[in-house]
Amino acid sequence: MSRLAIIPGSFDPLTTGHYSLVLRASKLFEQVIVLVCQNFEKSYIFTSEERLEIVREAFSDIHNVTAEIHSGWLYEYLEAHKPCVLVKGVRNERDFAYERDMACFNFGKCGVETLILPSEPSENDTSSTKVRALLEQSGDWKVLIPQNAQKTVEKFYAGK
Repeated sequence: MSRLAIIPGSFDPLTTGHYSLVLRASKLFEQVIVLVCQNFEKSYIFTSEERLEIVREAFSDIHNVTAEIHSGWLYEYLEAHKPCVLVKGVRNERDFAYERDMACFNFGKCGVETLILPSEPSENDTSSTKVRALLEQSGDWKVLIPQNAQKTVEKFYAGK
């Protein structure tokens, strides 16, 4: 049985939905790594290093949660960190279908299991895309960002 959970994502930026997922995983596993991934097909509002700092700030008071950056294939990272469990959150059927396919791919590549957790009902509409839109429109984005990460998000966004 694995004691290590890996939660990958772009976290551009980290949302209350991500935060909830990581907290839930931190109660199920001895160690959780929040893996800030770089997908070169995506454009980001925050750099990898900024996203990493936002994540680290958000979880600074949770003793068994750490954060790292990874820019290669996820299955390669998983292979290097076995035994581990990949943890993914889903908000709806579309998320589930995508994550199910990715779970099959990752299991086939490196034998790592995926635990899929449904989001809390209050987080079903929360997404990084929504936060980025609110940031760009000067909307109320703070309700979708963990409180202890808001200053870091604000600091980095002010420089954009």
